[in-house]
Amino acid sequence: MLHSDRSDGLLAADAGFGKPAAHSNRSELSVAEQLWRLTPRERAVFRICFESGFLTYRELGEKLGLSQVAAKNVVNALLRHPHKSGLLTKAGTPKEVRVGVAQDVSAEVLRAKTGKTAPKWTA
Repeated sequence: MLHSDRSDGLLAADAGFGKPAAHSNRSELSVAEQLWRLTPRERAVFRICFESGFLTYRELGEKLGLSQVAAKNVVNALLRHPHKSGLLTKAGTPKEVRVGVAQDVSAEVLRAKTGKTAPKWTA
């Protein structure tokens, strides 16, 4: 099972982001602000998706040591959250949904970690 405390997950600080300043109750937050708001389990989901790419709920659950349903619930809660929903995205078909880090978020995290820009992916 994956342990996800602040030293284990991909954090805003790990990605080169400093702790965000206090802000008003805005609906759109920067990637850094969204990352700082993640719970340990959400942080583990983000880290795994960032490192592994798009995964099915079953694959994500296996990596987290959770059931497929529990992994799906964590992802869906993240996608519904008004201040965290921009971090992940879904792809695939209704029969095989895959979850991964949103392209713009991935590019921003890579840019913060390396100082380089990630290539643009086109469909």
